Amino acid sequence: MLADPADLFVELSCSLQVLRLARNLVAQTYHSLTNIATQLYFNLQPLAGE
Repeated sequence: MLADPADLFVELSCSLQVLRLARNLVAQTYHSLTNIATQLYFNLQPLAGE
């Protein structure tokens, strides 16, 4: 028996939403980590120069 196309569409859109959320989470995490690394670099640089 074949699945109802409407059910398949709902499943597909849910999967795409989950993927989109995961992608956004990865992007935000990467952005946060690069921000932290940049701030640490510039905050610690004067200490290294002394």
